[in-house]
Amino acid sequence: KEGFIQAQDEYRKALILDEHNPTLRKNYGAMLGMNGKYREALHQTQLALERNKNDPMIHRNMAKLNNRLGDVSNQI
Repeated sequence: KEGFIQAQDEYRKALILDEHNPTLRKNYGAMLGMNGKYREALHQTQLALERNKNDPMIHRNMAKLNNRLGDVSNQI
């Protein structure tokens, strides 16, 4: 739990410096998702997708998060 809080803080700091970085957003979203914060993870992943529509990992993460949240309509 403490490691998650520290990682979350570090991502937030990094995003202050480079808020438009899709890789930071993607990784932050993935970390949030791994810790059960699916709605917040989905939001971060959507922001990453807006900035980089060609990253297949972002699309994969979106599908996984939508599946976790029970919304299969956005997976295609």
